[in-house]
Parts: sequence; structure tokens; C-alpha cells
Amino acid sequence: MILSIAWKNIWRNKVRSLILIGTIAFALAGTIFIIGMMDGWMKDRNIKVIETELAHIQIHNPDFVSNLSLRDTISSGQKIISQIMKMDFTMAVNGRIKVMAMVSSSYSSQGALVIGIDPDRKHEVTKVYKYLSDSTSKWLDQVKRQNVVIIGRKMAKDLQMVNYMITDASLSTLADMGLPLSIISKLDSLQGKKFHTTTRFYNALEKLLTEKELDQYADLIANSCHSYKLGRKIIIRMQDINGNVVEEAFRIIGVYDTDNDLFDGMYLFVKKPYLAGLLGLSHGTINEIAIITNDQRKVEEYKATLKQKFPGLLIESIFDMDPTMRIMTSLIWIYYAIFEAFILFALSFGIVNTMLMAVMERTKELGMLMAIGMNRRRVFSMIMNESVLLTLTGGIIGIILGYLLVLYTGHAGINLSKYAQQGMEAMGYSAVIYPHASPLLLAETTVLVVITGMLAAVYPAIKALKLKPAQALHTDV
Repeated sequence: MILSIAWKNIWRNKVRSLILIGTIAFALAGTIFIIGMMDGWMKDRNIKVIETELAHIQIHNPDFVSNLSLRDTISSGQKIISQIMKMDFTMAVNGRIKVMAMVSSSYSSQGALVIGIDPDRKHEVTKVYKYLSDSTSKWLDQVKRQNVVIIGRKMAKDLQMVNYMITDASLSTLADMGLPLSIISKLDSLQGKKFHTTTRFYNALEKLLTEKELDQYADLIANSCHSYKLGRKIIIRMQDINGNVVEEAFRIIGVYDTDNDLFDGMYLFVKKPYLAGLLGLSHGTINEIAIITNDQRKVEEYKATLKQKFPGLLIESIFDMDPTMRIMTSLIWIYYAIFEAFILFALSFGIVNTMLMAVMERTKELGMLMAIGMNRRRVFSMIMNESVLLTLTGGIIGIILGYLLVLYTGHAGINLSKYAQQGMEAMGYSAVIYPHASPLLLAETTVLVVITGMLAAVYPAIKALKLKPAQALHTDV
């Protein structure tokens, strides 16, 4: 009965109640969307780091990490891999060869980290094949040649392994991405012209665009009209097991793009058996074991198990190799809770004000209810229920709107390439964000909304309890 009365009291002043409900809904929808963006942004980076670079756990010879020497291999590596495969938590495990090298093209040269992996993707921990840039790129298991290599988008640009040509299709794509028509009209003079290096293309753009326009739109334009020089050769120079310099021409068969300039500009992938032969290593020799487990949250526990079984090896979890991952996984929910708490704290002032006005307007009515026998506990309960119902109504609407917004943008993506692609990818984050809202976030928000409504109603309810029936009946509000 009290609940029914409280619900009816909310709508006695519809405009005021609707304004407060709308404010709560808008604030919570925005909160869920912003948190969903951050959660999706970080999850994307987390997944890419695990699938392409670090895995969940890595095992090395203790001396390997300090100098990356080929002599510091993992003895009995294949036997260790067989034992790890039998462990309950293992989802995938592979041995790799990692070696520093110098990679050169006809135009440029730079340092690189060569990773020798098993060509077969079915059991491979390294899932770089998921990030091949286009349909023309091939993975290592799709070609019979041995001297083939997969390089990153950033490395392809640095080695001038990219062609550029502005076409009607690329201009249409740029228009859909929001490039101003004034910029598109300037690009008409370049349409149909082919540029064989990144430097030449950017030089051509520099002549057409202002400095500000170049900084803001050059990368966006380049990414929409490029094609990779697949089939071209690059030279890779390395030191073999005896310290001798060996070099080999590798043919580019694919280019990957993880939206991480640090990774895309440094790592290249070749077939492990062929790399081992070049380096003078015996068949089956590895200097790194990468493991994917069944639960990222338990990697420290799994690491401890592996340390007990293989005490002479260096065993590191993803949190050891990338400390920011620990912050992302362990502290992110604390950040979310604090962020939501500040939003709801600000909203609580509006709730207090609304409920206090409702109490003051009904002073005479409340006095009459207490005069005819309604005890103070029921008056308190009625005010509390009004506040909770008001807050919960706005909260549920806001949560639904926020979730629908996250659901839509999580499918379509939020493309920030126009504004911050270069800076975000330089830090290892994608410029396209796919928001994600977990059920835990929605449940946490609902609970916080209820608590906020209850706390915000305490002062107005206490104010109502202090009313004296005799005085309240003579109050004219």
C-alpha cells in the first residue's frame, strides 16, 4: 500500500518528476556509454597483445631476455611443450624462435625482431593472421615457398613497400568518413596518379594542403588509397649461432595491421624451420615458449604451477611482461565504480532538492496523515519509497538507453581516425573503438542507483518526521 501511494505521489507534479527522471536517465546513459567505450577500447588492446605478441605466459632461458642470444635456447624445448600441453589450463602452446635482425628494402632499412613460428595456424598461439590487412595478403601456411615473410603496416610504410593512388572509390570512402569537401576537392588533381613510395605521396599532399590540414588528414587520406607491394623482396640480416652474419632475401606475402605502431613497425614473421636452418640451429630448437591459458585471471596461479615444474626456466605472465595489463584488469573496476559514484553523487543533490520540495509542498497533508494515525515509520517509508522509485525509474531508463547505445556502437564501431589515429596507434590503441558493456557493469549501476535514491531521501524524510501535526495543519503552502 505504501509503495502504491509513493508511486502516485511522484506524478502529482509531473513536470518536476519528468525533468528529474530525464536528468538521471541522461546522466546514466552517458556514464554507461563512456565506461563501455573505455572497456571496449582496453579489451581490444588486451586481446591484440595476447594474440599477437605476448600470449598469457612466456617461458625462456633466464639468460635470453637480457641479450637475446641464440645460444640461450630452451633445452629439451619440445619435451617441455609436450608436458605443458597435458596440463588442464593449457588451451594452446607453441615454441618460437626470436632473433634481432636488420631488414632492408631498396629504399630504406631498419631494425626488426624476427619471429619464427609454425606455419600451421590451427594450433598456433600467434594469431597475427587474424589481422592481415586485406584479401590479397596470405599467411605462411598458404604458400609452399620457404623464404616468405609477413610484415606489419608500419614497417611496410617505413620500407616504402606501399603504393598510393587516389580513385573515385577512395574519395567516396573519405567522404563517408567525414573528410571535408574542401579537402576532397583539393585531392582531385592527384586522382589517377600512382605514387610508389610513402614519401612521394606525402610530399604531393604537402603541396596541396595547409600544414594544419596535413597534420589532421594526411594519415586518413593515405590509409584510404594505399595498396601493399606484395611479392616484393626484402633482405633480412641476422647473426647465426656461431656469430656469423647471414642474410637472405624474403618475399613479402602478407601485411598485418593491429593498429599498434610499435608492434607493426618492429615484428615480422617467418617459417620457423626455414629460420632455424639459416641460423644453424638444429631441428626443434626454440628460445621461447608461448602459452594461452583457459582463464587470464588465473595466469599468476598457472605461472606458479609452471615454476614448480620447471624451476630452472624464466617464466613470466602477461602481467610481468606488460605491467599496464595488470592495471587494466585489477584496477579498472575500481575506476568505473569511482566514476559512477561521482556522477550519482552529483545527481543526489537534484534528488534531495526535488524530494525536499515535495515534502515542503505537502506539509499540511503530511500533518493531517500523522494527525489521523499514520505513524512516523510509515511516513518515513513513504518518502523513502518515493525517492527510490523516482531514482530507479530514471536509472532503468538510463541503463536501457546506455546499453542500447553501447550495443549499436559496439557493432558499428566509433571511428576516431579523423581526429586521433596517429596519436592513438602510436600508443598501441586502435582508432576505431567498439564499446562493450558487461552484465556486471549494468548490475553494479542498478545497485548504485538504488543506494543513491535511498541516501538522497534520508534528509527529506527526516525533515518530514520533524513536522508537528498541530503546526503542520495550520501551515498554508
